[in-house]
Formats: sequence, C-alpha cells, structure tokens
Amino acid sequence: MDKECVSVGLSEYNFLTLFCAIMAKQKKGSIINKNGLERELYNYYSDPEVNALFEDICPCREFNNNHLELTEAFNFAYATGLLILVLDSSEDARSIIGLHQKEADAVISAYKSETVEKMNLLINKMYPEPAKVLIKK
Repeated sequence: MDKECVSVGLSEYNFLTLFCAIMAKQKKGSIINKNGLERELYNYYSDPEVNALFEDICPCREFNNNHLELTEAFNFAYATGLLILVLDSSEDARSIIGLHQKEADAVISAYKSETVEKMNLLINKMYPEPAKVLIKK
C-alpha cells in the first residue's frame, strides 16, 4: 500500500508570511528583529513538534552564529509591505508587521489547518505570554 506523504514545509517567504499573520492575530508583538528571529528559529529547527515547518528552509551553521537563512524572504516582505523596515542606528534590522486583523485572517485562511496549528505551536513556544507594550507618557 502506498502512503501519501503530506508535507507542511513552507518556502521561506510563505513561512515568514504565516508567522507574521499569526503574530498579528495573536497580538504577540508587532516588531520583528530579523537577525534575532533567524537565530531564535534555529533553536526550533530540530523540534519534532514543529520541524515540518522548516523542511524548505536552509539552516546556516557558522561559528557563534547558527541561524535559519531568511534574507530573501525578508527582502520580499519589505517589497510587498508585509514588513515595514524601521531605520535606526542599531545594526539589527527591525521591522513592523504591516498586517491588520482582516489581512491576517485572509493570510491564515490560505494555509492548511495542520500548517496553521504547527505555526501556532511554534509561536506559543517562542513567545509563551503575550508581548507587553510600554507606552511612555
């Protein structure tokens, strides 16, 4: 009996798009640090509960800098408005997620429920509690 192999692997851009949509929907934060995210995601690359999400994303193993390579995805996200680059004096590129709730819903609905569940699990592992925004008065 042949078994059909179902893959939830996402391209770099689709991974980043769904990640941003769920972050926006869960209101876990609207600012993404590119280098920090790439390094943090590497920690989950081998996690059996979510590793299917990373099937089509290349890990980079460098001395003191293991990370997932998402540069092309970030560049495309900037070009399409998914992410808005914040220019400041820091060396790490920070971006604001450019999705509203309705847009996030539309993005999420385009993916299989298994893929969305795995991405939800990944985000909840990375950010167990909602991000708190501090407003200076």
